[in-house]
Amino acid sequence: VCRNPKAVKKQQGIYIDPSPPTVGAVNVSDLVELAVNPEKWTSSLVINFLPDTGADLDAIPESLYKWKFSKVALQKGVQPVTAVGSPIINIGVFSAVIVWTTRDKVSRSVNTAIHVLRELKQPVLSKRSQQTLGMLPAAYPHAYVGMVASKPPTDRQRQADLKTLMNECPRIFDGTCHQMSGPPCHFQLMENSQPLAMRGSCPISVL
Repeated sequence: VCRNPKAVKKQQGIYIDPSPPTVGAVNVSDLVELAVNPEKWTSSLVINFLPDTGADLDAIPESLYKWKFSKVALQKGVQPVTAVGSPIINIGVFSAVIVWTTRDKVSRSVNTAIHVLRELKQPVLSKRSQQTLGMLPAAYPHAYVGMVASKPPTDRQRQADLKTLMNECPRIFDGTCHQMSGPPCHFQLMENSQPLAMRGSCPISVL
């Protein structure tokens, strides 16, 4: 074993964690998990879709179709084009139910036609499906979803509400037990009955 007389400078490495992570040019945080259940299938497959408000069609890449849905028969589809008018090769279309489960575990579904497009990079969810699933308001882009905020009442408001309630029903909150109007409450046991316990009623005055 030989010792190197010269000190070797220790190499240092720098690791850069991309933030946010991306798939191609799409942020992973922009994708949404959807369960796709093709017609006549008894099970569904979970696929990451990109919600696209500019898309008129629900679509998946041809490569994904061959990998996951190759047993699904395709029908002839329409001829889609890009935003600049360039034609897109449509391999075919199949009917399916798309199910979206929200963070609060509420499931919403939409019946749609999924187009299989050549050279598509990412499964795309159309604006219509987003509106049906509740991801977008029905009047989008002419309406917005406001935030619901809860503001607790102040001590002054609590006292005012309590006073109003006591003024409406003064005999309930005056601290005195009042006898209820009307005839007394009578219990009559059926023949040969054997009660385990007998308790009287507790009338509460509401007048």
